[in-house]
Amino acid sequence: MVCTAIGVAVLTAAWRFLTFTGFNNDHYIYLAGAQQIALGEWPIRDFVDPGWPLMYGVSAVARLLFGRELWVELLVVASAFAIGAGFTLTAAARLSGSIALALMVTLLEIGLNPRSFSYPKLLLYAIAGWAFVAATRHMTPRRAVLLAASTVVAFLFRHDHGLYIGAGAFVAVVLGAAREGSRVTVRRAAVFAAAVLLFVLPWVIFVQYQVGLIEYLKPALEFSRAEAEGTVLRSLPTLDFSGGAVAAQVNWEAWLFYLFHAMPLVSLWLALRRARGGREQWAGESAGIAAIAVMTVAMNLGFIRTPLAARLPDAAAPAAILGAWLIGVAFDVRATTMRRAALTVAALMFVLTAKAVSVVGDVSGELNRAGVLNRAGAMSERIDDLSRRLRKTMPQGSHVPSRNSEALRPFYAFVERCTSIHDRLVMTGLSPDVFVLANRGFAGGQMAYRPAFYASEKDQRKAIARMQSQSVPLVIVSLEEEAGFRGALPLVAAYVDAHYEPLAQVAVPDTRGLQIYVERGRAAASRDAATGWPCFTRSS
Repeated sequence: MVCTAIGVAVLTAAWRFLTFTGFNNDHYIYLAGAQQIALGEWPIRDFVDPGWPLMYGVSAVARLLFGRELWVELLVVASAFAIGAGFTLTAAARLSGSIALALMVTLLEIGLNPRSFSYPKLLLYAIAGWAFVAATRHMTPRRAVLLAASTVVAFLFRHDHGLYIGAGAFVAVVLGAAREGSRVTVRRAAVFAAAVLLFVLPWVIFVQYQVGLIEYLKPALEFSRAEAEGTVLRSLPTLDFSGGAVAAQVNWEAWLFYLFHAMPLVSLWLALRRARGGREQWAGESAGIAAIAVMTVAMNLGFIRTPLAARLPDAAAPAAILGAWLIGVAFDVRATTMRRAALTVAALMFVLTAKAVSVVGDVSGELNRAGVLNRAGAMSERIDDLSRRLRKTMPQGSHVPSRNSEALRPFYAFVERCTSIHDRLVMTGLSPDVFVLANRGFAGGQMAYRPAFYASEKDQRKAIARMQSQSVPLVIVSLEEEAGFRGALPLVAAYVDAHYEPLAQVAVPDTRGLQIYVERGRAAASRDAATGWPCFTRSS
């Protein structure tokens, strides 16, 4: 099993490399936070953080160790997906009793091709599924503590990860210890709860000391709520019988949506029946399945939103693990007729799911992009092209994350020539890629100044106080979102108006463009030869 898990991990890493099309703008949110840490600032203490400290931290460590080249972040992403695939296969094999079956469901997980910044949703939940299976075989205090540690690690990647994995872990602890009686169960649950509190306590103390827990949680929850409102599922998916590629996409998305929601419920029911009938394959099987199912229900409710094609892959790891167990249960049916019926249903469900994955994950398109289905030599050319792109710090061509970044290329070169690495930038709207590609931190402790993003009067005053203590020579205003910026953050807008003056306007296709402002009265060391703009350091 270990060799197969390593093999599928290598395959996953190769797949993420060969199908890489650049990091999108959302991924740069985490890279901007990572860059801020690399520049010496801390989440919460120095810049606002809705609850993603380890997302920043992992990328920051990689950046500090290996540099700013694009391959460094791809290494983080590909490694995380690879490890997640390995744990998915291991958990699925233990539950189904078949390495071949585990391999098939893991390949479906890989084929859904989750977005790069979704790697914790595959990594953490695959590890959690494996851990629940391992721990419920014999729940000990040590295993309860390890589940508590995994819960807190997930919480620090993103707080809702901790809630979903923590719910499953608590079920694993309670049901895993239930065979030993109520007293032991209560003790194990108490150990788990105490360990969670102990592990999370340093973070709680840090937050309380820096800003206060209430002051931290209120804007973070408001930000999360505003983010979720834009992607909430307003109605259940329905089938489209109009025909064509669009209808097929919609229908297969609907299939995966209902399948992902149904599997944990069916698994809970079957696990209960098998436990009552004495049909468990190993002691603790029903406890492990119940823990995974509870985690999956919570995860599905939290993650599966619109657009479905982008969100469904986020829930792939626990779905693959439960799917392997359900197919294994079909093989375990004793009555010959019932076994045939169960295996027929399982085979049909698997084939339909494989088809859905091929459509939603655009597997044929990805294989073509990777050079697998292309002409001879296409894969070698793809590898050479990606290797050249990934050795750079600036994405090229179709890998550029946004229109703003493409339009600001001359500005990035100017910033490199004419400002210090210690200087900060202000950018209204949400364009975190601008800070990363300019290789400068964001000012005021906020990577965006927009409605619903830390826009209260207190947040604005804190941002202004931070700006006053920083060197902030340049401000970029997105003219497309200027009205929202001025309406929602009037104090910050007034500060910019009072302390900055227009320098240049940058045209951005299909938008009103960007307005660059320069700090009033700031002494220039020289004039930049390429742009004529003031240089605040001696350009070489």
